[in-house]
Amino acid sequence: MKYEDLKREGLAYFNLLLHEDREKIVRLLRNNKMTTRQLAKTLKLHPSVVTYHLHILRLSGILGMATEKIAPKRIRLVFYVNEEKLRKALETIKEFLEAFLRRWEIEGG
Repeated sequence: MKYEDLKREGLAYFNLLLHEDREKIVRLLRNNKMTTRQLAKTLKLHPSVVTYHLHILRLSGILGMATEKIAPKRIRLVFYVNEEKLRKALETIKEFLEAFLRRWEIEGG
């Protein structure tokens, strides 16, 4: 991958995961499927704030959403981490940072 493409993608993932609330959400969802309400209560955040971050994380593909049947005519939406996509994001960040540091070593002498 060209450096500029790696830079764009690496920084996008880095900024996505750098946000404290999004990091907490991803860490919680790595072990459990949770609803928006459960996340909001656990993180002590307003549900609208959680919804905003869930939307951003879903657009990136790092989070998925599923329905769970909780009664004959009731379902709930739960969120979970797409481990493959998270791994790709973290690998891309690592590759970008390594390439970035190599550029400075070469240019710095």
